[in-house]
Amino acid sequence: MSLFSSLGQVNYNYNYTTTPTSGADVARLYAYLAPFAILSIIGMWKMFTKAGRPGWASLIPIYNLWVFFEIAGKPGWWAILMVIPFVNIIGLVLYILAIIELSHRFGKSSAFALLLFFLPFIGYLILGFGSATYNGGDDSFGGNSGGGNFPAGPTPTEPTSPTPPAPVV
Repeated sequence: MSLFSSLGQVNYNYNYTTTPTSGADVARLYAYLAPFAILSIIGMWKMFTKAGRPGWASLIPIYNLWVFFEIAGKPGWWAILMVIPFVNIIGLVLYILAIIELSHRFGKSSAFALLLFFLPFIGYLILGFGSATYNGGDDSFGGNSGGGNFPAGPTPTEPTSPTPPAPVV
């Protein structure tokens, strides 16, 4: 039998049987993921309070992204882009930019943003419980400085007394 004659004898019998996912498999998956979600919520809660925002905001799914963007100095409505199909690709890019800015506002490097992106449950805990302090800058909280219960940006101070002129010699 030659090589070419054996190529014509292909078996096209495919077995496409699948087994349904059991409830135990789903429960096991949630059991593995639950500690990571809990650590993320705890770290985000502490990070929000360190930035002067309510910690409970970390518990509400879309609102926590809104607050996250505002803490990073970006418009909060960018969070809406994260939940719209096909537009969320742009939202992901904006989220990466916000992570970089958030790491800078907490005095961390841009490399720390990689930790926040790939292992957020560790990054949020470091920001929340570490020695990093939040420096919101003039545009903190998405440009809403001075409104609501949140602190406004720094204001310039006037000198208390004028400086006397230099003596002429």
